Amino acid sequence: MSGIRPPEVIGRVREVEAARAALARGPGLLWGPPGVGTSTVLRAVAARWPGPVVHVPCRGLPGVEPVV
Repeated sequence: MSGIRPPEVIGRVREVEAARAALARGPGLLWGPPGVGTSTVLRAVAARWPGPVVHVPCRGLPGVEPVV
């Protein structure tokens, strides 16, 4: 990412850059257990992405178990 980084991505620059690079290759899925920062990374990518980005929260869906 270039320019000023929003405070919510401090410490997540590598993850944001990796997500942007993956999306540049085509559609993808960013998945992780609750609390690891997937929504934060997605918001940072979406803020500067030229195309549509869809956020589908999986918390509470059948078959999606929390990792403890």
